[in-house]
Amino acid sequence: MEKLTDIKPPLEDKNPFLRDLAANFKKGQVFQTALELDVFTKLKTPMTAEAISRETGTDPVLTGRFLDVLVALCLLAKNDGAYVTPADLYPFLADDGLYYSKQLLLSKEEKRNWLNLKEILIHGPQEKEKPDYQYFYDRKSMELIARSTLLGRLQKILKIVIALPEFQAARRLIDFGGGHGLFGIGLAQENPYLEVVIFDRPGMAEISREFIGKYGMEKRVRAVSGDYVKDKQGAEYDIALEILSFESNLDDVKQFYQNVAGCLRPGGIFIIQAFAIKADRTGPLNSLLHDLYKKIAGRNMYMMSSGEIREALEDAGFEAEYETEFHDAIPTQLIIARKKDPHKS
Repeated sequence: MEKLTDIKPPLEDKNPFLRDLAANFKKGQVFQTALELDVFTKLKTPMTAEAISRETGTDPVLTGRFLDVLVALCLLAKNDGAYVTPADLYPFLADDGLYYSKQLLLSKEEKRNWLNLKEILIHGPQEKEKPDYQYFYDRKSMELIARSTLLGRLQKILKIVIALPEFQAARRLIDFGGGHGLFGIGLAQENPYLEVVIFDRPGMAEISREFIGKYGMEKRVRAVSGDYVKDKQGAEYDIALEILSFESNLDDVKQFYQNVAGCLRPGGIFIIQAFAIKADRTGPLNSLLHDLYKKIAGRNMYMMSSGEIREALEDAGFEAEYETEFHDAIPTQLIIARKKDPHKS
């Protein structure tokens, strides 16, 4: 009779992978609860489980187990029975942290949508009245976006644009959805002859002007309000930017690209940063989750693959010349396209 120790497993055990996947829900619940209880802010200085349970009004024994899970998730540190938020994470997790994003804490609507995913898949979502690009960011949110952009993404994109052979000869630039205006401001700093327009939704111009004033660029950078799709933005610009600001349906995207083509001179440059998704829509995972949530929440957004963006650009009279990817929390793609000159073959 065959020994059990000699039996070759009939197939690879996939249970660890599946159990870990199922555990992600539990990990997320622990993290969300910690944010709701403001644990990370309270643990700016070390505290015992008993002390933090008094602060949060929670059961002391359960609180200790809960905090230990947060330690295992590398969200807290533990030393001699006391817990503390690591200094490098505090700015991102604490309510008073400079880089704390309230988007980490899921809204009631978002939780409800994810928990009711089966029902939404069966019955469909409730459509929202307006596309995502028309949603308004308040001053506090825009200040957070500006600070987060300065953690490296802005610098990378500025260096790519500055390295373009056409950049130093450029005289007019328009930044669609520029918000804080840091991309336009940064490029104006690198080209003393460049005049910049920050074009964004009504209500954003005041916030843009505050950033423009902060960097002393009022003479060459100005903010203008309007609608991406409906409004004309002028003509004879040398460079146009659209950095992660335009989320809408495919028809609106195509119309927007047509509008951009209309405002650029022949040979002008259009620089786009958009979320990255594979052509067969099987990755990256975080892009797919973002795209799925927009759909189940009834948002009027279509996430385009690189090929679809290139096709829409071609239809609008552009030719894509450069492409690179940024491996952010949600991966993005940067595409640089040139407006075709009808007088050149």
